[in-house]
Amino acid sequence: MKDWDARDPTTGSSFAIIERATKAFNQIKEARVFASSPPAISGLGSSAGFDMELQDHAGAGHDALMAARDQLIELAGKNSSLTRVRHNGLDDSPQLQIDIDQRKAQALGVSIDDINDTLQTAWGSSYVNDFMDRAA
Repeated sequence: MKDWDARDPTTGSSFAIIERATKAFNQIKEARVFASSPPAISGLGSSAGFDMELQDHAGAGHDALMAARDQLIELAGKNSSLTRVRHNGLDDSPQLQIDIDQRKAQALGVSIDDINDTLQTAWGSSYVNDFMDRAA
């Protein structure tokens, strides 16, 4: 990035950069990526605003509720006084229940830790650490 003195204040501010990054990230359909600036005081967070909960009091069902949620987010996103409008839940996705036969695993010489590590590698991820001093 350019030195602060060389930046255009309208396009070089952190908010302008975050806005451009957010527009670029919105093109990634396979993920939800958010750009944000660090808080002024570490540990206090940097978000502001409000949360809203949408409830299905009419009993219209899950699909209707999700359609209403999407419509509300779309309309709110068009309001210039609101920024970064999004739902704070997880999208629907299939869930699996895996029952490990511990006796069979033990008989085969496979530890439960190895099974869990393998499942985690195959289907998920694990928080490792933050990059410190530009190195892992």
